[in-house]
Amino acid sequence: MDDFPDGGTEYPIARVWQGARIQTIYGGANEIMKEIIGRELAADG
Repeated sequence: MDDFPDGGTEYPIARVWQGARIQTIYGGANEIMKEIIGRELAADG
C-alpha cells in the first residue's frame, strides 16, 4: 500500500520514472498491434 496520497511518488523523479515505464509498456503494445494488423492484411491479400 502506498503511504503517499499521490500514489507513492514522494519525489518528482519517481513520477518521471512511472511515466517512462508506462510509455514503454504502451509502446510495446503498439508494436504488437502493428504486427497483428500487418499479418491480417498480408493474409487477406
